Amino acid sequence: MKKSVMLGVAFYAAVACGTAFAQESIAASQNAGGISISFSNELGSDVVSITEDDATFAGMYNEVTAEIYSERVDAGIRAKFYLKTDEDGEPEAVSLYDEDDGLDFDWFVAFRPVDMITLGLSTDFYTAGSYLFVEDDNISNGALGSDGLTVAFTGIEGLMFSATVPFGFDQINWFNKDIENDGDEKETRYFNIGFCAEYLFKDIVSVGITFKDICNSDDFAFGVYAGLFPVEGLSILAGYTTKDDDGLCGVSGDNLVNFSALYESESFSVAADYLTSDKLFYAAAKASVPVTDVVEVSATGTLNAYYDNGDAKEVGEAEQVWCIKPAVTLYPNERNEISIETDFTFSNDGFESICFPVYWKYYF
Repeated sequence: MKKSVMLGVAFYAAVACGTAFAQESIAASQNAGGISISFSNELGSDVVSITEDDATFAGMYNEVTAEIYSERVDAGIRAKFYLKTDEDGEPEAVSLYDEDDGLDFDWFVAFRPVDMITLGLSTDFYTAGSYLFVEDDNISNGALGSDGLTVAFTGIEGLMFSATVPFGFDQINWFNKDIENDGDEKETRYFNIGFCAEYLFKDIVSVGITFKDICNSDDFAFGVYAGLFPVEGLSILAGYTTKDDDGLCGVSGDNLVNFSALYESESFSVAADYLTSDKLFYAAAKASVPVTDVVEVSATGTLNAYYDNGDAKEVGEAEQVWCIKPAVTLYPNERNEISIETDFTFSNDGFESICFPVYWKYYF
């Protein structure tokens, strides 16, 4: 069977709070020499997208991830490329770019010159409380690191403090400078730096806080996040950020609040997400049951909606969008995973589409 979903939270809590995930990986590794290596390749497709008017091929993707952990150095790389189609479903291009997220490529390198200091490039790990179980993703403002340079201190048990300077392939970190924009008007771009911290108390409660872009009053944002793990199998996560423009689950804007909970046992698991801004919200629920050691069935439901219908009309979107996703996942052995899903999408205007996401994942 697959690894427990709790390992996702364990990763965030462990790294964020100074318990080196590298040491856990090494202990669990069967490789000699104190080095742990992991690899996965996922090939998938939505197969076909069916609407009221048409049915078209939905393209394909392939995602490759490789990571290595050791006592002093960690590194990893992830790349996802797409076989894209045109409006008629005809193959059009192969690309690493996604229309919504841009370049779908990531990497990281972390170095520990001494036990209590970590120097990282592109080490954008997150607070535990910024995680959404159903969506399997994090609120971007909950990151303790960034795509740029991060220096983390873990000299106090349970506490991690970090300073981070964001920059990347498509992100320039300007020193304070007046720059002409497209309208030939000057705007001041400030040096972007952030400070973050998270504390884990007795593996029961985690509390994190992030301050981003502190030199710029227009873009400054802070977030507060918490995790509660009162009994085995139960996790409750929540957070608040003043501003998040990345649009996770289609929700962005000011005063973002997130909540997620998970309970799992050997016989079933249930999870729920809720993410809201001033104008719209996302809610999701998922239930999974392992039928055998090889077969797991699950059902997921999501809802995206505006509080005020007028806000939806302003941006030309549906007032409410529901999606129902029954799925079967197969685990034929310890290195392979196959998922077959059907996504039914409806809006307040009625039926929207059906697609059939499938993937095969190989990992070790």
